[in-house]
Amino acid sequence: MDRITIHPPFFLVESQQDCWKCGQSCAVYGFIASEITGDDGPAFEGPYFLQNVEELPAPLAESLPVGEESFAKVGSLTAGFAYYANICKCGANFGDHYLFSKPGGAFFPLGPKDLAKIKLVPVESSQAFEVAASYGTVPTGLAV
Repeated sequence: MDRITIHPPFFLVESQQDCWKCGQSCAVYGFIASEITGDDGPAFEGPYFLQNVEELPAPLAESLPVGEESFAKVGSLTAGFAYYANICKCGANFGDHYLFSKPGGAFFPLGPKDLAKIKLVPVESSQAFEVAASYGTVPTGLAV
């Protein structure tokens, strides 16, 4: 995983997702960074969803309204490494690819109704952080 520097303002994002294993609807969380810098720099303009985050800076971790049983660093057979992921009460890992990159996933809305389900909460931090993570686009219409 490449190391990138994430810059504020940051946002905690929350949405709902049905578990692929048990079918239960659960709150799922992610983070948005307003700017990213790194060796190559982003190929597109921000803001950016943080994905496959291997290290979670304290201000981001402290903004989560859930315990370690719901958002934890877990190994992923699909990704081939451990990263911070949303975990269902049944123990299933939602997987960042499923939430952020699959059309209809919690953070890949297919229309205004899906977009309206995503809640944004500012994270109190004025500090930039270097992390091992990937990033993706934030949907058009999400007021950041």
